[in-house]
Amino acid sequence: MVIHLAGEKRNNLDWEDLFKLNVHGTRNVYEAAVREKVKKVIFASTLHIHQMRKLFKSNKKISEKTPAVSSNAYGLSKILGERIGEDYHVNYGIGVVNLRLGSVTEDGLPLRNKDGNYREIAMAHWISNIDLMKIMNASLKAEGLITVPCTSANKKPLVDPKCVKRILGVNLSSSSEKYIKS
Repeated sequence: MVIHLAGEKRNNLDWEDLFKLNVHGTRNVYEAAVREKVKKVIFASTLHIHQMRKLFKSNKKISEKTPAVSSNAYGLSKILGERIGEDYHVNYGIGVVNLRLGSVTEDGLPLRNKDGNYREIAMAHWISNIDLMKIMNASLKAEGLITVPCTSANKKPLVDPKCVKRILGVNLSSSSEKYIKS
């Protein structure tokens, strides 16, 4: 099994650099998986494959059925990464789990504005380290071709809160609500 977390998230790179790192790099992972007879690849995709700000403003929830229409080059590079995995699933039988991850941070906290306040949209797509570990553990057991949008159980979620439970059987335990100043 391979857990493919590598990639470039900076959207300020030109398309050639993003393509080289996120698309060509992902194809290299799958080529190595075929060569080494790997049975499953868990791919760290992103919610940025969706037009998140537009969806957030409309109060529409992202689910596994929400069309992938990116709003930037980074999102497009991840859409292509997912499609590569689907192709290798069909052609080589590799199990693929595409995790469309929300905001994951090193300190485990939602992203903040320059003024130190938590950003409202970041609160909507934040995923705690605890919930991420639950999702990863469930992904290890998943079979076939699965794509799942992932956030924690936030108060005003960008993702349908039942999605992770429906697809992976995971009960989310964290919420960004505790970071909201009263």
